[in-house]
Amino acid sequence: MNNLAKSVIILLFFSHITLGSTIWNGKIGNLDISWTTEDIIAVKTGKVIFSAKELAKQDFEADFMADNSLKNIKCDYEREFIILSIVGRIASFQETEYVNCDSTPHPTIMIKYVARDLVSGNKIKLNNLFSEADLVTALKNDSLIKTALSKTNPQKSVARISGIVNNLHITKIDNLNQLMLNGLYKALEWSEITVKGCNYRLDKDFLTQFAFHHLNKGQVAVRLNLLPNTSACQTKDIQLGLYLPIPNRLKIELEQANKGKAGFLMAKSINTATKIAFTTSNTKSNKITQSTASKTIPNKSANNYEKILFTVRSGHTLYGIAKHFDRTVSDIINWNNLQPPYKIFAGQKLTILIDKLSQYKIITASGINVRSSPKLGNNIVGRLQFGMKVKQLARIDKLVEIGRFRNYWYKIETANGKKGWIFGRYLSDFIPMGAEKKAKFYFQIAKQRLKKRLNLPNQINLIDFLDTIKNDMLASPKRAEKLAMLHLRSLTKLIVMSKGNFIDKSLDKVIKFIQSTRQSQILDNNRYLSKEINKLRIAVDNTGHLKKDTVIKQIDEWLQLIK
Repeated sequence: MNNLAKSVIILLFFSHITLGSTIWNGKIGNLDISWTTEDIIAVKTGKVIFSAKELAKQDFEADFMADNSLKNIKCDYEREFIILSIVGRIASFQETEYVNCDSTPHPTIMIKYVARDLVSGNKIKLNNLFSEADLVTALKNDSLIKTALSKTNPQKSVARISGIVNNLHITKIDNLNQLMLNGLYKALEWSEITVKGCNYRLDKDFLTQFAFHHLNKGQVAVRLNLLPNTSACQTKDIQLGLYLPIPNRLKIELEQANKGKAGFLMAKSINTATKIAFTTSNTKSNKITQSTASKTIPNKSANNYEKILFTVRSGHTLYGIAKHFDRTVSDIINWNNLQPPYKIFAGQKLTILIDKLSQYKIITASGINVRSSPKLGNNIVGRLQFGMKVKQLARIDKLVEIGRFRNYWYKIETANGKKGWIFGRYLSDFIPMGAEKKAKFYFQIAKQRLKKRLNLPNQINLIDFLDTIKNDMLASPKRAEKLAMLHLRSLTKLIVMSKGNFIDKSLDKVIKFIQSTRQSQILDNNRYLSKEINKLRIAVDNTGHLKKDTVIKQIDEWLQLIK
């Protein structure tokens, strides 16, 4: 290569670097990476393939500029990027998103770790790099995870996960590791991970929220981010610390990053941020590409889709509606022939297309067998409990009669990816999409379940379901109040039923409910509250358990507050 060609390549590279102070730059393989206070870019053969500034701009425009309902509302948007580690083409970022709109009383701040492939731009999951078994072992050994699991099952930190495995009767080792990882997430999804007065959770995409910290004796230390449950703790992010065996595919890249030859690890990262800011008051949005006709479904697959009408309420935005239905803003614009400036108003009916075959349903009984094919005598490959969500994949054409019930066999997929067939008698028809309808639906199936003569494990299953769904929707205060009252009555029934070692666990559930319900004040104006609380108090007192005085004290304090 002659000097002129070399000069051209150098100029091409540096022409993409924005102004601002240089924080770090380096070359990894065929990638040239430049991190400044104004942008983070990755260049490959003279072409920018990643830009933090462009990423922030795209997210800002998708969230705010495409939605005309924010037209007259000033919103400030700021995104900060800090590179925590660079290993090969994998860059882990700490991303802070700050949003402050005139229409909201408080700004929103979210701090997340995000691991990205700089070449493809896609997020990277830990289970794409490490074995499921190693991940499960490392997570179970973390002290915060142990504590969180012990609150739900004080005997052993892994007992809940083992129970999930036993209930599903899965024996294949290749499925078992995946089940354990997803089962661990499900067990912790609604558990309280408490640190210094703040409660945290594993996000649904927690496997993408990591950074490589340091190396130690053939292992790599990984930091896994936790998200706060409340706005009061939104700036206090914490991480789990895991040790994982170094996989062969990352060995060279990790060693080079550890020595600082190509990239770096979090232990030696630079705590300086790239700051990118936008505001709706001075940013012009690019026009949304719109087809001349509504989006249509091909005839051959039309039966797989269903149209629903969504009623716009005050405060709704196109962006928020699209996110709720897992669609894009452009989809909704096209389906409804919305014209620029894409304004929506309260009371407006929007057509939304949903895929019937991907509709989620809920199991309405306990111990439901999942079979390898749609026939009663075929192999049992799993077992599902009340309240578990499944995805409908297919349905046989003809009704089948089993005992006195006639229904279809449905092919379903569980949250951990397990597929099989179950009899439709034990499936809900659907889970409504609207928050209020969903809350009503949850209330109805839980109320019917409470009326049944349940054994102790099934009653616990119902309580866990009610504890989970309160965070799964934004219901009206009236509907949320009904669900909370149903939760209270279910707890009273549980205490009456509990015997032996189960009493301690049941009392813990009562304490958790009292604390969260007092804080939310959702039941404070319910005319039946005092009566129901006194029923609970009597049931707790009758247990004779050592912990009963502690629980009764909290009940009495609650009664004093509502008098």
